[in-house]
Amino acid sequence: MFWHNPQWLESTRNFFVNSHNYDKNVKVLDVDFNKPWWHILIKQKGLILILVLVSGVSTGFTTLVTLFLAIVIQSGNYIYFLYLFLGRIFIGFLNLIINYRYRILIVQTSGSLQYWATNFFLTVDPVAHSTRSSGTVISKVGRLKTASESFIELTIFTGFEYFITIASTFVAIFIVNWQLGLINVIGFILSASTVSLGQTVRNRLFHKVIVKAEDQKSATQIENLHQISYIRATFATTIQDIKAREAIFKPLNLSSINRRVSAYISFSGYVIYLCFFLIFGWILFQMINKSEISPILALSIASLYLGLVGNIRRLGNDIQRIIETSSDLVDTFKFIREYGVRSYPVLEGNQPNDLKN
Repeated sequence: MFWHNPQWLESTRNFFVNSHNYDKNVKVLDVDFNKPWWHILIKQKGLILILVLVSGVSTGFTTLVTLFLAIVIQSGNYIYFLYLFLGRIFIGFLNLIINYRYRILIVQTSGSLQYWATNFFLTVDPVAHSTRSSGTVISKVGRLKTASESFIELTIFTGFEYFITIASTFVAIFIVNWQLGLINVIGFILSASTVSLGQTVRNRLFHKVIVKAEDQKSATQIENLHQISYIRATFATTIQDIKAREAIFKPLNLSSINRRVSAYISFSGYVIYLCFFLIFGWILFQMINKSEISPILALSIASLYLGLVGNIRRLGNDIQRIIETSSDLVDTFKFIREYGVRSYPVLEGNQPNDLKN
């Protein structure tokens, strides 16, 4: 088949690489590790504003599409159904276009943080390296990538989508009936507050010890590799084997416990929100029986309420990850600030944006 042909694979890959042209559109942004890590996002505020606005329009439409569909069906006019179809196509096309700019934001932020961190460790006084673990340095630089990418996704996009979804749902339900809207708001606030508080406490319990264990794992792995370069692996000591086993499984076990606690917290918020749905459903049935609302519209309103159930469950995991990624970035910036100093000029003539192809 054609997908097994190396020439086809290479030509197709080159087509996508050349058509997207990230090399020319992505810049290496300056990073000052003496400032808060989020200053790199402020430098891209124009791009972020565009992404947020487009994401808001897309999310608002997607959230209310079931309500729009109910209204269209009740109207009995197929032309409205066609308009809704075209609107859905347009939103999908808009998301496809904006995804390109989103990837530029990710690459510029993550790449710049990693580049300047690597540059720092290359130019810092050698004496600083003599008292620090190379494995810890590698772990910190790698964490810049995963933490920055996750934070951008979870706040600028997922977080803002949460806000638009929640706001759209609240407004739509309040318009139909203020009692239904009030129950929705109270239930969501109680469940979200429970999850947020629980995840904050959980983070203070586990995150720092997990980061420390991960750094120790990297340090142990590098130490073992260094020893193998001096002695044959068959003569590796039992101590090395025990240290490696403990270093590998300790962060894994802690992370598993951490995630289990997070699941308990998310489930508690989930149950609270569903309990309020019992009251919500009772009022909705009363309105249907009194012919104050059609069954189709009632179904769409109930779907809007239940649509937030998934957000409650995701909210717990996302709050956990936001806290963790923010802590990782703060920790890495602090690590770099305290690592050492550069006493003499090194690589000062290089301009990162001039080193591209």
